[in-house]
Amino acid sequence: MDRAPHVKNALYMGQILRDDLIEHGAHIRAHGTGMAMIRDWQWPG
Repeated sequence: MDRAPHVKNALYMGQILRDDLIEHGAHIRAHGTGMAMIRDWQWPG
């Protein structure tokens, strides 16, 4: 792992994405709607 820092970064980012999906799913189950940061997102421009 020390010789391939990009792999370490990819694993870290993958875990962040999985955690966000779990959090978002829990929010939907609790509130019946998506989180504001997802629900209100729009393409810039």
